[in-house]
Amino acid sequence: MKLLTDRPLIVFGKGAAIARAENGLKKRVETTGIPFFPTPMGKGLLPDTHELAVTAARSLAIEWSKDVQFILVDISKEEIELRKPCLGFVGDAAKVVEMINKEIKDDPFCLGKTHPWVEAIQKKENENVSKMEAQDAILGVGSPAPIVVSEGANTMDVDRSVLVQTEPRTRLDAGTWGTMGVGLGYCIAAAVASPDRLVVAVEGDFGFGFSAMEVEYSVSEKVLPCPQRDGGCELRNVSICLNAQRDMSRFAAASKQLL
Repeated sequence: MKLLTDRPLIVFGKGAAIARAENGLKKRVETTGIPFFPTPMGKGLLPDTHELAVTAARSLAIEWSKDVQFILVDISKEEIELRKPCLGFVGDAAKVVEMINKEIKDDPFCLGKTHPWVEAIQKKENENVSKMEAQDAILGVGSPAPIVVSEGANTMDVDRSVLVQTEPRTRLDAGTWGTMGVGLGYCIAAAVASPDRLVVAVEGDFGFGFSAMEVEYSVSEKVLPCPQRDGGCELRNVSICLNAQRDMSRFAAASKQLL
């Protein structure tokens, strides 16, 4: 199979997460050597620590050329008709990726670690990761990985790159339309559904400001004890960090105290 571009990129999101497409995606990425970029709700399908992840090199990875072409997989025909990719596949993401993997298995290609595109991505990734203090706070929890709930415009922009996720379906955020006020409700539901996992809420002050009723409910049900001195508070297995977009290093310090 011939590769028709010198800067390929695999982008996947919540559709792939819902379809549980992580195994097929892993095979696809590692067979072809194509870098990958997860959207926020797709984080963790392949670990952010993977050598082909471009999570921390987003600005370089999605610097589209004027003649960029998109191949889109979506379970919704209407979505493909709306986006108008150069090629669209209607179907479940896991099944479509499996079919593609079967088609290329006898005639695969692999960019290789010395390909200029891969080298440029990895260089940018390494430069940016070296500046991120908060990564160790999440990675240090180990397995099962925490469920991260993120809310707030700047907060989501920052922590999609800073907070490392290594397991599928461990992130919830304000979603496609940026709906504020869902964060602590998501936290309570995640803590109930997954009592064996730490749930980390990274909340901007505006997003948190919509959540007074959830805080009141949590206190009344005795699942939200006292605030922490570093600007967070803990719900049994839930850690909340406020205003993280202004001081991610304080989040790192506060989170490490909970480990």
